[in-house]
Amino acid sequence: MTKQSGFTLIELILVIILLGVLSVTALPRFVDLSSEANAAVLKTMAGTLRSTANIAHTKAIIARRNGGFTNGFDFDGVYFDKGYPLGTSFGDSDGVPEILELVEYGSNDFTIAENFNGQSISGELTREMYITTRNRMASGAGHTQIAASGCYVSYETYVDAYKAPEIIVDLSGC
Repeated sequence: MTKQSGFTLIELILVIILLGVLSVTALPRFVDLSSEANAAVLKTMAGTLRSTANIAHTKAIIARRNGGFTNGFDFDGVYFDKGYPLGTSFGDSDGVPEILELVEYGSNDFTIAENFNGQSISGELTREMYITTRNRMASGAGHTQIAASGCYVSYETYVDAYKAPEIIVDLSGC
């Protein structure tokens, strides 16, 4: 007579149940994809803002035929600072920052805050917009709260200088 060796059905069921319990409790602690998703969304938004600002700037140059860029001119219903779309809402009552009027974005997906009289790293007067994902911070948060979160993208246009907007991405808190 040969003796068969192996696991009993009860042993197999216990191992499967144990693996199921471990995967439900331990795996989410090691695999947190929401922070990576937030970072990817904000990186994409930064690229979108950069390319939209450059395209709008080019279109304004062509349309104005080097007629000069005064501070606060209107082009195609969007207000510009020194040749670039503002990062704040201005001149209309919709409350949407001017650059975002040119971008198709999910307004329910983002929390947006403005700072009308900001200051760039070099000390120049700017108009700023801070964006974070809605699942990071609820609507109504101010620009200082968003900046303190360490998970945002900012778009800053210069009031007195002819410079491209400064787009800052901070993913340290995502």
